[in-house]
Amino acid sequence: MGLRWGFGFFPSANTSGSVSGTGATGQVAVFNGTSSITSTANLTFSAGVLGVAGSVRATNTDGTSFMQLAAQASTPAAPLTPPSAVRVFANSAGEFAWLKDSGFVNILASSASADRTYTLPDASGTFPLGTGAANRVVYWSGTNAQTSSANFTFDGTNVLTVAGTVSGSTALTLRGGTASGNDLTLTSTSHATKGIIYLGSAQNLFWASEASLRIFLSNQGNVTVGTTSNDPAATFGIKAFNSTGDSVFRIQNTNSLDIWDQKGNGDIAVGGKFVTSVYNVRINVTTASADLHIKHAVATANEPVFKIDSFGDAEILYVYNHGNISTKQIAQNTGSPTYWSYTAAAHTTLDALTEAIDINFNLARTVQFATGALTTQRAYLIQAPTYAFVGASTLTNAATLAISAAPTAGTNATITNTYAFWVQAGAARFDGRVLGTQGADVASANDLTLGADGNAFEITGTTQINAITLARWQNGSIVNLLFTSTPTVKYNTAGSAGTAVILLAGATDFVASAGDTLTLLLSEIGGTQAWREIGRAVI
Repeated sequence: MGLRWGFGFFPSANTSGSVSGTGATGQVAVFNGTSSITSTANLTFSAGVLGVAGSVRATNTDGTSFMQLAAQASTPAAPLTPPSAVRVFANSAGEFAWLKDSGFVNILASSASADRTYTLPDASGTFPLGTGAANRVVYWSGTNAQTSSANFTFDGTNVLTVAGTVSGSTALTLRGGTASGNDLTLTSTSHATKGIIYLGSAQNLFWASEASLRIFLSNQGNVTVGTTSNDPAATFGIKAFNSTGDSVFRIQNTNSLDIWDQKGNGDIAVGGKFVTSVYNVRINVTTASADLHIKHAVATANEPVFKIDSFGDAEILYVYNHGNISTKQIAQNTGSPTYWSYTAAAHTTLDALTEAIDINFNLARTVQFATGALTTQRAYLIQAPTYAFVGASTLTNAATLAISAAPTAGTNATITNTYAFWVQAGAARFDGRVLGTQGADVASANDLTLGADGNAFEITGTTQINAITLARWQNGSIVNLLFTSTPTVKYNTAGSAGTAVILLAGATDFVASAGDTLTLLLSEIGGTQAWREIGRAVI
């Protein structure tokens, strides 16, 4: 009886009966009973390739049988494709090895153990053994042994962690990537206030670019940024050496910037400009024995030792080598500029017996000239300005020098004499016209009190005038009384305290009429102070 493959019947070996079943093309028939067969899409055979979709197991348990996979002469027509793989099971506890289609081998432990065992053969075929944990980096601990440590880990992405010391017998080079933004960064994530680089007593750290040193961190804790290996005696230093290696620029601590000379003579040569566009610049001297010293080393009188220029490099303030000072104002075309503004402080509890002078132009010295005629010499000169307008305009009052008023008595103060302008000695020369001012009207009274707002006063009313008060007047003062009515001015009649009598021409009273004037001079003759008549006009 012949054999037929397909959907028909397949006879048994003793030909006494037949078996029955169904299948599909390429599926391998499998007995599922004494006289019946079946097939499944998970077990196929086609063109020399046996396909198994599932597991292939060696079931012998005597320790002598095993499953063997042999190589074939050519590449399979349909190799394993993702996510297919060959898995080896140690027992029912879990996978032992997993050979993936990508070529990687995962060696796994059973779920009962957290450790993993790694085996790698050495050159002689010996398998070194060791244990590890997740993210630990494996290293050799012996000829045939490997291990790992929690102090040396890799997170599997981009962070390599070393908890300890990185050292070597040759130079250690740390480099960032070549692409933009791949810089070398040293950070400390657990101690924000502590350093990220620690050096022992005998170690130095260099950061170099090819053959030229760029950063030097010494074992003294000093940092040098420059092109020399000589470390400065500073916490942080940036060095700029001349040809002999003398000049040093350094930052001594967090609060000061020190420019000094390594030779110790204190002379520093600074060229170029110091420019800041955002921050203020402050020079601060913090001890009583120290001072800010700006010196010009060349003995040239017309050479400035200190200069302040405007944006366009125009002179604003120059202090010259011999102490001469020159200031210039920059022309403006808007606003109301004040060239020089001085605001005095409101002092308190000053010494009662010592004068407090706000501004002292001390010109008290001897100035010597070479022999010869000198027409004019003025110690203090104020030159008159010229005022102009864009169009026709009027300026009512203009002055080259103006004083607002005499000093005013404040709380608990009594001022006997106040002067807006005081020439204490010497002749006062006025080549121009001296303009006086008529004060406010004064009502006639027995003790006539004149204001401090002028030297000519209009006298109103008819009350008899016996004397005139002396407050804010001194001998040599002249007053003009302008009458609008008919008061009587008494001759040599005493008034109250603080007044002086009036001595009139002819030793008689002056009966005024409207429009009359009387001119008096306060003076002292033979010890007698009085207002003496020096002129009158009877209209």
